[in-house]
Amino acid sequence: MKIDDVELGTGSSGLIGKKVLSRFLVTIDWGRKNLYFTKNNAKVNNRKSLGFGLGSAANGTVYIQSVIENSDTFHKGITPGMQVLKFHTLDFSMGQDYCDYISLVVKFHHVVS
Repeated sequence: MKIDDVELGTGSSGLIGKKVLSRFLVTIDWGRKNLYFTKNNAKVNNRKSLGFGLGSAANGTVYIQSVIENSDTFHKGITPGMQVLKFHTLDFSMGQDYCDYISLVVKFHHVVS
């Protein structure tokens, strides 16, 4: 697939999105301007991933940005676009924000590594 034929973005654009990209390893060949999709048969390892990614809207709202197919999160019905009010020790409804989430993740990663 030619890179010029693909538009990637966040939101509900109807273009190549999380459902497709979560099933493939995508290799970008910038020199030839090609995308290569290799079927990803790996099972989700929930010990290394929570099964979702968070994002932040312009107004500061923290939301579910992506969900890994077949993860525990996926099977619990969590879907992209849902607002997150609390995560672990963070309470986004009380003024903590996405930067606090990143700080927590970095701190946790250093403890585990």
